[in-house]
Amino acid sequence: MNATRLTIIFALNAFLFCTAASVGTDSMQEKRKPWRVPKRALRMKNPVKPSVKGLALSKKLYMKECASCHGKDGKGKGSAAKGLEVKPADHTNPDMNKEVDGSIFWKIRIGRQPMPSFRGKLKKEQMWGLVNYIRTLHKKPATSKDKKKPKVDKKKPASKGEKKKPGTKGSN
Repeated sequence: MNATRLTIIFALNAFLFCTAASVGTDSMQEKRKPWRVPKRALRMKNPVKPSVKGLALSKKLYMKECASCHGKDGKGKGSAAKGLEVKPADHTNPDMNKEVDGSIFWKIRIGRQPMPSFRGKLKKEQMWGLVNYIRTLHKKPATSKDKKKPKVDKKKPASKGEKKKPGTKGSN
């Protein structure tokens, strides 16, 4: 009878251990899936216009509330990030340009483990200000216009004795 009890207890413990391990794995996999931002959030427009004063206040707030995980430079390598299984977003990544303001606002407001929700902790204006500040952390990708070299007129200027074309500066 003791052997039967031990077998049942062992089997039950093994079952519970495997169940708990799979639940933990599923929740971590869920955390790694891309954020599902609602369409209404994607349509939200930032009502807070960036200003020097507003960005300075938002930078201070970012350093207080976000830098421990996202880092002072926004690269996602803050002091608290080392112990996190799910790494914080890199706000300097050029892909941030693809994300609309409403999406970033929604993520700040709602949160997702390990990132906390800031609903009730920060005012909406503060969250929108953080969106503006986060926008300053990444560089916009170079466009084809940026890559073009400025046009330089390679023609020699007319010498003193030569006539210049009519309609050009300095023509007779």
